[in-house]
Amino acid sequence: MRLAIWVVVLFVAAAAVTWGIKVRVDGGVDERLETLSGIPEPRDRIPAAVDFVRDHPDLAPGQFALLAETIVTAAYQIGDANAVVAVCDSLMRLDLPRELSLRLLGEKHSGMVFRVFYAEEGHEPLLRRSYELAREIAALDDVPPEVLLDVGSMQVYATRYSPPGSADFMDHWAPYRMAVRGFTCLEGPIDQHDSMSLNATLGYALSNVAEKRGPDRAIAVADSLLAMGPCPSLRTVMLANKYSIAAGQDDQAAIEAAEALLEVGGRPGVWPLLRSVSMNLVSRDADAALALELAETCLDFAQTRRDSESCYFAVGMAHRSLENHEEAARALEITVNLDREIPRPDDHRVDALLTTYEEWGRNDLAIDYMTVLMARTVQTDDTLHDRLAAALEAEGRAADEIDELVAAHRYDGVEDAPDFTLVDASGGEFSLSDRGGRVVMLCFWGYG
Repeated sequence: MRLAIWVVVLFVAAAAVTWGIKVRVDGGVDERLETLSGIPEPRDRIPAAVDFVRDHPDLAPGQFALLAETIVTAAYQIGDANAVVAVCDSLMRLDLPRELSLRLLGEKHSGMVFRVFYAEEGHEPLLRRSYELAREIAALDDVPPEVLLDVGSMQVYATRYSPPGSADFMDHWAPYRMAVRGFTCLEGPIDQHDSMSLNATLGYALSNVAEKRGPDRAIAVADSLLAMGPCPSLRTVMLANKYSIAAGQDDQAAIEAAEALLEVGGRPGVWPLLRSVSMNLVSRDADAALALELAETCLDFAQTRRDSESCYFAVGMAHRSLENHEEAARALEITVNLDREIPRPDDHRVDALLTTYEEWGRNDLAIDYMTVLMARTVQTDDTLHDRLAAALEAEGRAADEIDELVAAHRYDGVEDAPDFTLVDASGGEFSLSDRGGRVVMLCFWGYG
């Protein structure tokens, strides 16, 4: 019994030591990867990256992705899209790990797409070359999933930025097939970039069907894809695209798609599609209650401040459409307060909040908010001034009060700056307290 216990203890200790060594080695590799991007001269960065991968041929997929990004960023700094294509071509001739070569192949395709973006003429031959490369990549069976997604979506963007008729030679479903193949092979949580890439390819394919054979046919195609029983995240993308095709064309089909989205529920990475459908329902006065449910579902998946801001805005707009003025104001207040910057009078979120106050009949809240906005804004805004004057007059007050109201809020929440004394360029002392009542601008500068 004791012998068995000692064997287990020794095994665990050996595993812990091995794991510790691996963590230290991986940590050192990650640190060296980060230092590559810090090499100031782009022309030095690329050979340094090649030397690095030759010393570390067994990197993890994420490390290969970072290495490819470092190389391509340097190529763009050297030149333009042509430089990216040339650098990727030259590096792929070297004996590099297969994973890196495949990622560089994807980056070459992106460079070829950017050629299409910036071309003033001759779009079709450039588009054709990028499409041929995309088909070559699709024929490979070991391409990283995220590369397939990116290539598919970039090919779609290339066609959208080309003159009409330039992409008539293309199989419009080819980018989608690439993207869905990559999407279904992803490991780990799906991020927004991946889902939006897939969304772009499916939207492009269905819009082509709608354009050539009518929206009814496109809706039928979307239904046939849904009948294949895709995973929940892929189903969300399909339903959102069905809704986009049906909205304004077949309201019943659009509502059915939106209700099906709600049944599927939110998912990490694809929740922005639910938010988009929610906002569209509100803008079309279609079904504000359904829009509210979709928007509230998104709140569970918001990870960043910006995510929460966009979700609360959708919630607020749905409540406003339902004439739930108090709830709408509360959600829109959260939206504005989540922004780290001082709200601008011309911001659509600010306008939505003020309009909600006015529809609610709470001119007092609108007056207070506009006064604070004017107090915090350096430049005067005539539109905001006129809106505030109208709100005051609606309350039986005079527009002449504006200057006094703004002055009263000018330093709301502002604390006295701590005093300090510094030596200026001529050797004299500068103390902040000696400048009381005057405007002082602090400018931080240095060499390098």
